[in-house]
Order: sequence, then C-alpha cells, then structure tokens
Amino acid sequence: MTRINCDLLDTLLQSLRVTKQGTELVNEIRDRAPLEPKPRVRAGRMRGEHVSTLMGFAVRLNDFTLQSALLHELDDPHEKCLGYYSWPTDIGGVRYGVSYGSHTQVDVIRPFLLKISEEWVGFVDVFPTSMLKKSAMGGSALYEEVDEGHWTSPPVAERLSSYGLRYQILTETHFGHWYLINMALLSPYHQPDYKVQDPAACEAVVAMVKAKGYMFRRDLIDRQLISADDLNHLIVTRRVFFPLRAQDLTDMRSSAVFRDAIANEVFKATKAASDGFLSLDTTGRERSADVAPDPEPDFIRFVSPEAYDHAQHKLATLPEKISYWWPASGPKRAGNPIPPATKALWKSQAELGELLYNSATYGLIPRWHERGSRAMRFPESEQLWDRVYLKHRLQKRWTIRATHGRFIALAKRLRLPSFSERTAKARDKEYDRSIFVKFRDGRAARYAIAGFAPPGTANRLYQATVPLFLAHIDHTPLEIRIENSANGRRIKSQVWLTVMIDVATGRKLAWTISFSAPSAAAVATVLFECIDRHGCLPRFIVVDNAPEFDSIVMHRILQEAESHLVWRPPYHPRYGSPVEAANNKITVQLLQLLAGNTVAVKSLYDYSRTFIARNAELMTLAQLSAYLKGVFEEVELQVGSARTGDEPVKDYDARRELEVGISYRKSIDLTLSLRRICMPSASNEGLRRVRDEGHVVVNNLAYFSEDLKRFRGQYVRVFPDVIHPGLVYVYVSNAVGWLDAKSIFTDFFALYSKRELLGVIAELKHGRLHGVRDPTLIATVLAEKLLELERDPARKDHLAQQMDRLMNRAPSLLKTEPDSHNYFNAPPNVGAGAIAGEISGTTAKECEEPQGNAQAVPGAEAAAAAQAASQVDADAPGSDAESVNAATGSSDADPPHLSTKDEDFEVIVRPSRLSF
Repeated sequence: MTRINCDLLDTLLQSLRVTKQGTELVNEIRDRAPLEPKPRVRAGRMRGEHVSTLMGFAVRLNDFTLQSALLHELDDPHEKCLGYYSWPTDIGGVRYGVSYGSHTQVDVIRPFLLKISEEWVGFVDVFPTSMLKKSAMGGSALYEEVDEGHWTSPPVAERLSSYGLRYQILTETHFGHWYLINMALLSPYHQPDYKVQDPAACEAVVAMVKAKGYMFRRDLIDRQLISADDLNHLIVTRRVFFPLRAQDLTDMRSSAVFRDAIANEVFKATKAASDGFLSLDTTGRERSADVAPDPEPDFIRFVSPEAYDHAQHKLATLPEKISYWWPASGPKRAGNPIPPATKALWKSQAELGELLYNSATYGLIPRWHERGSRAMRFPESEQLWDRVYLKHRLQKRWTIRATHGRFIALAKRLRLPSFSERTAKARDKEYDRSIFVKFRDGRAARYAIAGFAPPGTANRLYQATVPLFLAHIDHTPLEIRIENSANGRRIKSQVWLTVMIDVATGRKLAWTISFSAPSAAAVATVLFECIDRHGCLPRFIVVDNAPEFDSIVMHRILQEAESHLVWRPPYHPRYGSPVEAANNKITVQLLQLLAGNTVAVKSLYDYSRTFIARNAELMTLAQLSAYLKGVFEEVELQVGSARTGDEPVKDYDARRELEVGISYRKSIDLTLSLRRICMPSASNEGLRRVRDEGHVVVNNLAYFSEDLKRFRGQYVRVFPDVIHPGLVYVYVSNAVGWLDAKSIFTDFFALYSKRELLGVIAELKHGRLHGVRDPTLIATVLAEKLLELERDPARKDHLAQQMDRLMNRAPSLLKTEPDSHNYFNAPPNVGAGAIAGEISGTTAKECEEPQGNAQAVPGAEAAAAAQAASQVDADAPGSDAESVNAATGSSDADPPHLSTKDEDFEVIVRPSRLSF
C-alpha cells in the first residue's frame, strides 16, 4: 500500500478541524510500532491475527470475530478508508463515575484502531453488546447507550476533544451474522489481477438481474449461466447487490443477488407476505385479489384477507383527527380512542410503503409472524436454573425431573418464581451439549466441567461449510513403536502426529510425524505440506495457546499465504472439537489394532527393559506414513460424514467448488525461497567456516556448492532443510544473500528422515568410523551403509545404480568442478525472491560436529564472524529479492550455478515422510 503523503495528511486533518496537538499525535502513531492488545484476550473470546491487504501488515486481535469483521470492512476498497493503525496509543486521564456516581475512576484507555478517511479521523473500538451492558448495569458511566444497539463513551470523547479527534464504538449489530464469512470469501476478489473467466456471461447476468430485480444464485450456477468466481467478482465490484450482513454467501438454497438495495427490500417484503400472511384457502386468496385496488402491486394478492382488512382500517383512520378502534381490533380496544403516537407510527409506515412498494396499504400490513413470545422472564430464576442445571444435570447426571424438582425447592426457599417441568424439558433440548471443560493440574490431572454454552451463542465462523476456509492444527501422541528403516533399531522416542483438519468436511489437509516434543518446525512442515498438496492455505487456521504456534516463521508463512491465525480460548476444548475428535479417532480407531502399538504390549515394555517387539510387531516410518496416507487420502475421501450430510467428501468438495468458487484461496508456490523461512539454524547458532574444497559441514556431513569456493575461510550462517536432509541453505551476507548447498548423495538422503540418518551416523561413529574427521568420507560410508541395509529390493537396485554412477564421478564431485551439479539431482529453481527468517535452532545432540572442525576464531576473524551474525539477525527478514550475488551481480531469483540441464535431474522437494 502507498501511504498517504504527510503534507496531504496534514491538509486533511486541518480540513477536519483536528488541532495541532492531534496532528502531532496522528503523525507520531504512523511513525512508530503498534502497542500490544489490552487486554491480551477478552474472557471467553478468541484472539488472533488479521493480515491486512490494505495496510500490508498483520494486526493482533483480542476479540477475533468482531475485530476481524471490522478490518475486512476497512480493507474493502469501496469503504474509501485511507489507512488505519492498530493499538495506536494510550489515552490517559479518562474520568468517569463508578458505583452509580458515588466514586470517580481515572483510567487509561487503549483503543483498537486509529482510522483515517476523507470524512472521519479518530479512534474506533469494537465491543460485544453483552460487555457494554454488563459495564453499564454495574454502575460504570464509561459506556452509554444512546440508541437501540448504538453505544458511545462520553468520558473518552471528552478526553479526545482537545485533539479534535473523534471516537466511535461498534457492536455486533453493525455487522450482522454473516459479514465475516462473506467478506473473508470475497476479499481475494478485490485484487486487481483477478481475471474474469467469461466476460460475456457476466454482462448477460447483470442484464438479467437488472431486468428482473433479483436472481437466485443456485439458478445462475446450476444452469451454468455464470461461474461462482465470476459471480463473486460481480458482487465485489457492486455490479449486482448482495446483502453481506443479512445473507450467507455459502448458502445456495436461499441466497440471491439483486439489482440494488431497494430491490432487496421489496424481495424481503414479498417473502414476508408469502410466509406470514398467505391464506391457506383458495377462496381467501381470490377475495384478497378482488379487494385489492388496481394500483396495488401484484404481490398484494398473497396477503391474507384478515391482514389486508386490518391494514385498510389503519389507512382509513389516518385522515381523521380523532379515531376509534374498530371491533375486529380486539375486545379491550374496540371503541376506545387510538393514541396519537400510534397514528404517527402508522403514518410513517404508510409513507415508507408508498416509497418502497408503491403501496401505502402494504406498508401498514401487520407483521404478525414477527411477534415473539410474550412470556414473562425472571432473570434471578434463570440464573438459579443455570446453576442447578450445571451442578445436577451436567455434573451429577440427574434426570430432568429430579433437576427440576431441586430447582422448585430452591426457588420456594428463595421466594422466586418458577416454571413448569415442561418448560424445563424444552430448556434441556435447547442447551448445547458441547459443555465447557476446565483442566485440573496435579498428579491426577483430569478435566472438570466448568459451564455450558447457552443457546444462540455459537460462533458463525465455526459453522463454515466451505472446504479450505477454516482449519485446525493440533498435536497428538501416537501409542505406537517405530523402528529405524535404515538399521532396524527401535526408535525409543515418543511418536507425535501433527495434523491439520478441515472444519467443513473433517478432511486431513496435511500432517507430519515427529519424534520429539511438538515444535515450530513440525507446525511449519504441516503448513508447507498443505501448500504442496492444495496450492494454498485455509483462510483461517485455529490453534491452541501452545508456544510453537506463535513463532516468527509461522507468521511469515501465513502472511505470504494471506491466511489469518486464530487462537482459541484456554480451557474451552469445544472450540477445537473438530481436531480433538479427529485425534481421538486416529489414536483409538486407526492405530489401536495395528501391530506395534503399545496398547497390547505396554505392560511388557514397562516390566521388561529387554523386551523389544521385532519386525512382526514394529512399523517403520515409511510404513506408518503409507498407512496414514491411504486412510486419509483414499478411504476417508470416499465416505461421508455428519458434516457433509453422508455425501462422500470428494464429491462434497467438488460440489462446493462449483457453488462457491475457488479464487478465494490465495494461490502460493512451494519454492525454495519460501521454504527457507522455516528452517532452523544449525548448531553453534548456525556459524560454519567454508572449507577450502568449497563446502560446509553440518552433522558431520559435507554440503557442496560451486559458489561457496569464492568464500573460502569465511564464516557463514547455515540453515539445514528439515524437509530434505540432503539440502542446506547458506546465508553469506546482506550483499550476497542465499546460496544452496547439496550433499553428494542427495538422492540417497532424500529417502530417509533426519532422525534415521543421525541414527546410522551414530552407529558408524561408534564402530568402523570411530575417530574419523573427514565429512566427505563419512557421507560416502553413510551412503554405502544405507545401501547395505536397504531391505526393499526395487529401491536397493535403484540406489545401487546411482551409487555406481556417483562413485565413477567421485573425483569431479569432491573437487566441485563447474559441471558437478549435473551428476546429482539439483533442487528446484527459486521462483520468487529469497525471504529470510529465523526460528530458534534445533541441534542434533546424537551426532555433533567433531570439535576439530569447530576451531576458535581468532582476532579479526572473530569480529568478522560477529559482524556476519549481526547482519543476518538484522538483515535476513528484509533480504527478499534484493540479495545480489557478489561475483555476478545477479539476484537470487536467477542463480548463476543452475542451468537448464538441471530440469532433467530436478528432484521434487516434498515434505513426504520426514520426522524431526
């Protein structure tokens, strides 16, 4: 985004009568970093991040649903917002009364946004109505309701008066139920590079909508008059009207597009007449049509005779100064004067009907179908029932009759009104059975019930029915034993599965297996695997509050994919129910009967350390990955679920793509430049000295690059590829940027995980290679050992052929001649500019680099190394496509050491079966 010029901003602020002090505050906010959310998260709410397409940065949120809806609205180009800045400043000295004015509170307020537009400059907050009402009912004068659903804060507005800045409070009534989902789907269609698939079809549909007034989306798409993506583009560009706050864009049964807002109002009125006042008998319908005068619109015939006569009586009383209720208006009203306020209301309704529907009578039609229940409500009794229901019905599992009896006894003791058992049964059916739970700490840790979800409080975002729109990521331990496929030894570490679950279908979008505690590397691998399989990331990704979900790497990946991160509230597992249920199904149903799980042999492992279940009971990582892949990508796609209405997931995905479109997914390529941002540094903070042969040493293995020979003796930062063990990424300096280094036996190492390679290296180190310091020799012996231990005949023959070819070229490879990259598979070309990022490094403690290689850096070399490290820390995140090769002057997007011949030998780098 191009920021507004300072001179233009000052002119705008002056025209809006912002004081000099306010102008200085606005410029100061624009030039500094935002503050943290205050509070970090609101009670019972979800926090997250919104990637702004207007401002080009991510905004931290402490109430995701409402704040994200506001940011989607401001990102809309039609809103004419010049810019906004999150958590801008603290406003101190805000004075307001508490305890109904008996005391004065002085507080510091941190607003959510500073909004700048052509007609409005000031601070904006978005709060749930329940929070504002709770504050007002508690005696605080900080917030005040000025109208139904509209709130303000007189103390804050008074404090900002000296700056000339305005203050606005928005609630959920400003957005409606469906605004967040609709704008999240439509926001990618704002991009100027969107290409219309069929311009002629778009023009035809626009003409049809303008002629008829409205068209149902299902009719347009099922009849193949227009694609869903083009229709979404027409909605975004406002060539047709769609009520974003009133209709669900993903609901094909009832959503429609209109000529304009007036056509939408007429459609709603017609639908209300058909639903609420349609007479069931044929004679009544004919009578209504006969009574209606000629100028009345056609849809007036759908109004029932009773409703039409009632409206005619109202219209007849408007010219009279004093009018009386007619007999059909009710026994208590008949003959009594009609209040002037009621007649004034009727007059305004008649004028509105004449304006919108060309019928004053239709404006006076009674909305009998909109009348709610007039049953009395007793708040104290409702609170008592909630407490009794939680304690006895949910926790103690009492019957509804016993629970109601306890409620009656307590209500009589407290002299409170009570309701019948029939009402209690109705309440019992209304309550959400997904109860809140709270985790108890201690040795006997378990979950305890902490509450339940009242009716109507479900989050609309979590009711998404569109694939690849909302997904969850979580970890689960697998009770299964894994053996090393390279040497057959049992891996004693705990096996963890990190999985991404699609909420709409329950499909496993991506997963990875690790042998250590869940880390940021596992999360990044899952994100890259989803990009590799689907070409995008879900628009919203929900995670828990674990620290590995808040890494710099994850945020950078999500910003590249324009995906939004959501943290679910602590102690509320119901917010993560899709992934929690999926994890339970994986561990209980999929793995319990497999050979090698610890359900059957756990006691033997506990009581006998010498017990090792051999081949018949153990699985390798490749076998487990193949089994999970077959279940997730073949079996589960062919069956239905409760979310898809028993429709196979594969068919459901195809149908929803036709109905909703696919351009809402930000397409992203899995390039090496994108992969670099998730790689942890090597041990010793990643510092390595470039050897004279032009290679660096990581985990006792040599990684060669022709371009590294120019930097002999210099210290560089090395980042091993956690997905492909045969690759490392070398950051030389800010001027040179990134270089890619490869092992001689890249094809060999790509077939094994990092854990398996380190296990074999450790075995060789204590055996035939004890005391060996040459990393090139270690790599050669490792490849020979892997070939010797390979049990798959087909793969063993293929590796043997590669070994022969590589050993024949060994002298050239070890000397790293200019054409050495032709003798082994090179990584894919870098498509975009390199994006550097850092996360906390992970070290392979089993097999560290020999101490002889980690020489002390004397004098000037130490200073140079420290300077290189500081340059990487300061400059790596901003290197991007500007990193230029020192020798050739070319950028990372066109590396000089890659040639067109590599295309025949290019290896597809995929996060397949790696374990960390």
